[in-house]
Amino acid sequence: MRKITAILATACLTFMCTSCLSTLFTVMNIVDAGQAISDASKSIKKANEDLTPERQYYLGRTTAAQIISNYPIYENKELTDYVNKICGAITICSDQPYIYNGYNVSILNTAELTGFATMGGHIFISRGLIATVNSEDALAAVIAHEISHIQLAHSLKMIQKARKNAALASTAKAASKVSSVASSFGGGYSSSDMGEVIDVISGMTQLSAMISDTLMETGYSKQTEYEADAYALDLLYNAGYDPSAILESLEALKKYNTGYSKTHPKAKTRISKVNKKLKKMNYSVGGREVRDERFRKTVKR
Repeated sequence: MRKITAILATACLTFMCTSCLSTLFTVMNIVDAGQAISDASKSIKKANEDLTPERQYYLGRTTAAQIISNYPIYENKELTDYVNKICGAITICSDQPYIYNGYNVSILNTAELTGFATMGGHIFISRGLIATVNSEDALAAVIAHEISHIQLAHSLKMIQKARKNAALASTAKAASKVSSVASSFGGGYSSSDMGEVIDVISGMTQLSAMISDTLMETGYSKQTEYEADAYALDLLYNAGYDPSAILESLEALKKYNTGYSKTHPKAKTRISKVNKKLKKMNYSVGGREVRDERFRKTVKR
């Protein structure tokens, strides 16, 4: 009788300990999941914070490196100096004349009609794109469009949106885990699961890859490109260039079906929108003869 009693007591004690441990593990899982929600909430707040100018520069440089891996740099010092002087003339008269480490224009050694701008002041235009314009003012319009993407923080806004979406996704996953643990009261939520959730919101390299893919494959949204065109008109005017020269570059692009047409809206639509703004602008510029002669000597046409 005493043996039976001892066996029953041991069985009860074992059941109670197992039940306690299960409850303890469940509580620990809920706490961990709650911490995940807290971490993800902080990430949402962080997503809305601006990157420092220094971090923008280095992130932009990482994106630039990915662009260069697809397109080699055209080694022509005279032409490179020329496009950088045009860029300097535009930016010095803008609302953002100075940024961390300055603006820099590089020429891509490709016949494709393409141009890119990454955050931090890195600008790329192709030999093919330069070949489509016939004046310094038209070339300045191409450069001004890329400067606009930088000064309007289009890449930065893309990153903030991606970070916020990732943080929201991780919050939803963590909340789902809490609900699952609480309803089943049986645990099953490990630290490795949490690591997977938190990893969603990390990785600046992945963000850089996302930006370069967007720039080279799909381009910005149509509205973003229209904004860059409109902003470029003001940049050109303030620098003493003819704002209507942007029409020269867009008219040239209408003849082609590759390059810019893959990553930018149709030139016809852009021309229509630019013309609407030009009609509202009261501008008068001179000196085109001097600039056109400088263009012919440098570009050698």
